[in-house]
Amino acid sequence: MWRSLFRCLGIAILAAAVWGAGMMTTEAAKKRVAIMPLEKTFVLSDSAESEETVANVMSDQLVVAVQESGNYTVVERTQFDKAMQEQGFQNLYADPEYVAEMGKIFGGQYILVGKITMVKTRAADKSNFMKRITAKFDAAYRTSIAVELRMVDCQTSEVVLAKTVEADRGGKDANDSLYNACKEVAEHFMRDIQAQHPFTGRIIEVKGSEIYIDQGQSSGLHKGDVLLIAREDTPLEANGKIIGMTQINLGKARVTEVLADYAICRITEGGGSIQKGDIVKRGK
Repeated sequence: MWRSLFRCLGIAILAAAVWGAGMMTTEAAKKRVAIMPLEKTFVLSDSAESEETVANVMSDQLVVAVQESGNYTVVERTQFDKAMQEQGFQNLYADPEYVAEMGKIFGGQYILVGKITMVKTRAADKSNFMKRITAKFDAAYRTSIAVELRMVDCQTSEVVLAKTVEADRGGKDANDSLYNACKEVAEHFMRDIQAQHPFTGRIIEVKGSEIYIDQGQSSGLHKGDVLLIAREDTPLEANGKIIGMTQINLGKARVTEVLADYAICRITEGGGSIQKGDIVKRGK
């Protein structure tokens, strides 16, 4: 009972702080994600920056990855970072229902929480002659990092994805290797999020080896993405209802340009029978 009471009181205080700052805005075109400050449960290595620096770099890269996905917009962090520090909320990763409640207050449809469990930054090994020779071509520093991340649906309290992501990346100095490792973690997690919501579109025009599709920047497409091209064929029926269509694979295309309302792709496989109305979906 007391736990629930304190929880409600804490959320009420937090809500007042956020509402007072005018945080509650909406953007209908994209899903809104609130990215919470990351918990720090790691021990610093000798070459690493401060715990706060590591957490900030990782959080910044998560913001970039979420925004660049094209499907989400990030709730402004400044005010809820301040509110979180003032109220001293801890252990967000362990309680999805509490997290979902806070996400609603912040105006998020989803909320992303996590904790950094391991960070190791080390200088390149130059202990022998050959390693000293190759050092000029190799990274001067390397950073290994492990982050437990969880995205929660604020409406249902459902955990959309929970995963530990690890990365090991080099750089010209300790800061550079940390940045590269955090960037890889964030991009890896967002790829897994995107895989939960498969992309599909339709071809609206074919010009030689180029196809134009009906999905633009808000779809999360990026230049270089590979798409499978298919044609819907025979209806699938069950209990007197059409539940889907069989598909004939026709080829592949690579995205060359993404505009506001459509994208241009170059056919890389197949091509002879590809026509307007065929579908495209993410491939490998």
